[in-house]
Amino acid sequence: MNTNQTETRDERNARLEAGFRVWCQAVAKHLGATLEAPRNEENPGSQSIRLVDGRISLNLNRYEGKIHVSGNWPQDHTGQTVTPRDTRLPYGTKSASINVGLERDPKAAANDIARRFVPDFAAQYAACVECVQGRAQRANSTEANAHKIAAAIGAGIDKNHDTRRSEANLSTSLLAGIHTVTVDNDSASFHVRSLPVDQAIQVLQLLKSFKV
Repeated sequence: MNTNQTETRDERNARLEAGFRVWCQAVAKHLGATLEAPRNEENPGSQSIRLVDGRISLNLNRYEGKIHVSGNWPQDHTGQTVTPRDTRLPYGTKSASINVGLERDPKAAANDIARRFVPDFAAQYAACVECVQGRAQRANSTEANAHKIAAAIGAGIDKNHDTRRSEANLSTSLLAGIHTVTVDNDSASFHVRSLPVDQAIQVLQLLKSFKV
């Protein structure tokens, strides 16, 4: 894009914003990717490109004439966004991002994005997808085991448990001293209280017989 040294800041901002989507289309083409339809017509300075592995955001800084390139991360089964900090990646890993100049040739900018951004983003996105799948598997296991235990002891499943956590609470008054059984994945926990000594001894002897 050609600059005009006599233009005002507002004129420059308007020019950059007006040409931004066309520039993004050219960048997407050179990346072998797809420029998505605008998610917010009122914010033309934000565009999204869909790669083979995930989507990236290009946000225009009108005052500096730079594009901030960052990633759009997947969501888990509860709708929560999973970012690199939620994954097995080393603690402190920062989400991949770079800046490129809007005045640059789209092909050169695309090459810069492909070289400096995409490799790190693709690795981080894959780790996020792995985390999403793990959370879904854990939630499914929790649900199945909760129903299994509920059927075995004649308890009801608490429908008000926090769906953002892989836990399910079973409420029961059928077992002496136990009011809630919490199921998490393939394990269950509960607190036994107020048992007569004879019953407490029987429970403890039973637990002692289990190999941990």
